[in-house]
Amino acid sequence: MKKLLYTPLLVVLLNSCDTAQKTQSQQDQQAQSGPCPDKVCTMMFASVPVKFVNSSGNPAAVKDYRAVNLRTNQDITHKDNDSVYGNYFAVADDSDLKKLSEAGDNIEVTAIDSASNKKLKAVIKVSGGECACHVARVAGPEEIMVN
Repeated sequence: MKKLLYTPLLVVLLNSCDTAQKTQSQQDQQAQSGPCPDKVCTMMFASVPVKFVNSSGNPAAVKDYRAVNLRTNQDITHKDNDSVYGNYFAVADDSDLKKLSEAGDNIEVTAIDSASNKKLKAVIKVSGGECACHVARVAGPEEIMVN
């Protein structure tokens, strides 16, 4: 009779060990895949540009361009931003992906108008993050007007 009582107890104990192993296996599998869900990303290299224009919509030359992430206060200005025209710049690109939050960070863009030496400023919200495929403009101007 005692053997009969121990049999169900043994079955319960063995099942609980099996569940613990499955749970650990699932945790290991999740740790290997990382915190991001599976997604298919393209191989393109994305950027969020900004263009400086005059009141007629024509290109306007600027100097001393800077882009600063206001959340981290990190300068994310790209050194290769010197364009032939001097009016088209990358606010952020995929090399900045991990520096940005998924909800989007406000990037303060500043430059000096080459003609008048007036300081120009705009804020552009750009998203990225650990799990994002590419940077993207959330809000803010695509063109900054020089008066």
